[in-house]
Formats: sequence, structure tokens, C-alpha cells
Amino acid sequence: MAAATPDARGLGATDASGAASMGGSERRIRDLLVRKDDELQAIGEQRVAVLEQLVRERDQALSGLRSQLDELKRDFMFNLGLLRERDEALDELETSAQGLRRAVAAARSEAEDARKAAEAASAAARRSEAAKDEAAAEQEARLRSLRQAMAEARSAAEEEERSWARRLAHAEEELAEAKRAGAAAVERRAEAVKAEAETEARKLRREVEEEAEAARRAEAKAARAEASYREEAEEARADARGARDRMEEARQAAERALAEAEAARAEADEAEAARSEAEAEAEAARSEAGAAARARQAAEAAAREAADRSASLARQLEQQREATAEQVALAEAAKDAQHADHRARWEATAARLEARADEAEAATETSEAARAEAEALASRVRDAAAETLERLEAALAQRDEWRGKAQDAERAAARAAPGARAGAEAVAVASRRLGEEPACQTTRWRQLVGRGTRETQQS
Repeated sequence: MAAATPDARGLGATDASGAASMGGSERRIRDLLVRKDDELQAIGEQRVAVLEQLVRERDQALSGLRSQLDELKRDFMFNLGLLRERDEALDELETSAQGLRRAVAAARSEAEDARKAAEAASAAARRSEAAKDEAAAEQEARLRSLRQAMAEARSAAEEEERSWARRLAHAEEELAEAKRAGAAAVERRAEAVKAEAETEARKLRREVEEEAEAARRAEAKAARAEASYREEAEEARADARGARDRMEEARQAAERALAEAEAARAEADEAEAARSEAEAEAEAARSEAGAAARARQAAEAAAREAADRSASLARQLEQQREATAEQVALAEAAKDAQHADHRARWEATAARLEARADEAEAATETSEAARAEAEALASRVRDAAAETLERLEAALAQRDEWRGKAQDAERAAARAAPGARAGAEAVAVASRRLGEEPACQTTRWRQLVGRGTRETQQS
């Protein structure tokens, strides 16, 4: 009995040490599980905080976009008022043109009346031929002086007419040169804007493809991480389900905010395009109004010149009538020559008045043609801008598709254990780049289109 007692004590000590060792292993396992749970909970809280910060930033961006949209609406209403003023100015110009046409018709009527008065004076001179021999000698001297004065007046009138013809030709050449230069400059500006827009589109497409490739690589990396840590993730999935649900709700809220921001951005782009078109139309209207004003000034100058010539001719006719009354005794040949000269002058004056009226009508037609050219150019610029915006929308759609893929990869990485954190962070970085870079590209596109529109308006 004494020999068996030490063996029993040794066996009891061995059992106690084994139980203590098993208890220590269980405590270490529980501690490890607690640490894993704490890490998962900390990661979930950190992601929730990041998503809340993103939501706040999206709300701020949405508020800024809404304020920009309100400003664009105000600008659009202002441009609409300018267009109404342009229409009123065009109506006034049309009324002025009609008044000029009536003035030209009145000048033609006055010329016809003057021709009739000259014929009446010629008839009166023929009736007074009976007393032509009484003062032949005295009237011969008067006739010579009168012929000399008439020759001087005719020479002065012809010189003045040649001077006005030279001025008119010079003005027409300058107008044609200015039109050609303006059209060439506008075409060059439009081609440059179109080429720059195509270059930016290609650059944007390359950047989107590079970002898509980065997203694919991140997705592959996340898949590998998920495969390597799948077993450990299965053990921790039950504890992380609540955190994942909260993260999913926050992500959905962020996606809704992003969708609202995208809609607001699209509305802002449409308003920007509408404002650009309104500015282009207003600039074209101002150009047309300037051309019409110049045409009106030219027509008014022509009408004033015609009126001055008509008044001068009327005064000359009155003087001629008085001279005819005083010179009733002129010789038959002198009377015939004088009346023939008067008739030729009146016919030449009437022809000049008709030519001036035709020039005024031609100037009106030229202004209409210039207006049509400006409208065609504005239409081409709008078409180019619309094509550029369509390309931009296609690039944004591709961006949204790749962003969806990146989000799917991020959700897959979120289901993995903490060891896959690097892959998930890479996917998140790619997603943020996909969300931020196209926005920068959109801003650059909008600046490019606005700059092209301003250069076209300046041209």
C-alpha cells in the first residue's frame, strides 16, 4: 500500500496538468475569436464612417449643382429676354426698310413729275416761238453764257457722280472683303474646336479603358484573396453579417445620392448647352442687326442723296423755267438744243434714282444672305457640340458600367476575411477613381465646348 501511493499521486498530477493545458488552449481560442470579432467590428465602423463622409460630400456637391442649375435658369431667362429684344429690333428694322422703300417710290414719283414739268415747259417754249426774232442778238450772248454755265454744272455733276461711284465701289469691296474674312475665320474656329473636341474624346476613351483595366485587375486580385481566405471568412461570416447589412444600406444610400447628383449634372449640362445656343443666337442676331443697320444707313444716305438731287434738279428746273420765260425770243435751234439737253439730264437723273433704289434693294438682299450664312454657321456649331455631347454621354455610360463592376468586386472583397483588406481597398480606390476622373473629364469637356462657343461668337 505504501508503494502504490506515489504512483497514484503522479497520475493525479498528470491529469491536472493536462486539464490546465486544455483550459489554456480554449482561452487562447476564445481570445483569438474576440480579437477577430473586434477587428471586424472596427472595420465595419470605419467603412460606415467613410460612407457617411462620402454621403455628406455628395450632398454638398448636389447643393452646389442645384445652385448652378438655378443660376443657369436665370441666365436662360435673361437670354430669352435678349432674344425678344432682338425680335423687336428686327421688326423695327423691317419697318424702317419699308419706309425706305416708300421713300424710294416717292423719289421716283417726284422724278416723273419733274419730267412732266419739263415737257410742259418745252410745250410753253414752243408756243412762244412766235416772238423769237425780237431779241436775237441780246439772247445770243445770254445763250453763250448760259451754255457755259450749263457745261460747268454738267462737268461738276459728272465729277461728283464719278466720285460717289468710286466711293460706292470702294465700300462694296471693303464689305465683301470683311465678309470673306469673317466667314473664313469662323470656319477656321469651328474646325479647330471640332478637332480639339475629337482629341479630348479620344483621350477620355483611353483613360476610361485604362481605368477599366485597373478595375479588372483589382477584381481578379479580390477573387484570389477571396479564394485563399474563404474558410476563415466562413467562420467569421455569422458575426460580420450585421455590420455587412449596415454597410450595404449605407452603400445604397450613397448610390442613390450619386444617381441624384448624376441627374443634376445632366440637367446642368443641358442648361449649359441651351445657354450656349441662346448666346450664339443672340450674337448672330446682333450681327444681323448691325448689318441691317449699316444697310439702313446706306439706304438712308442714298435716299438723302436722291432727295438732295431731286431738290437741286427742282431748283434748276425753276431757274430754267424763269430763263425760258425771259428768253422767249431765243432761236429755234438754240431752244431745241436746250430742251433736248434738259430732257437728257432729267432722264439721266431718273436713271440714277432708279439705280440708287436698286442698290438699296441689293443691300437688303445682301444683309438677308449674310443672316442666312450666320444661321447656317450657328447650326453647324450646334451640331458639332451635340455630337461632342453624345460622345461624352457614351463615355459616361461606359464609366458607369465599369463602376458597377468595381462595386461588385468591392462587395465580394468585403465578404472575405481581414486578410483580403488590401484587395478591397484597391477596388475602393479604383471605384473612387472611376467616380472622380470622368467628372473631371466632364468639366474639361464643358470648358472646351464653352470656349469653342465663345471663340465662334467672337469670330
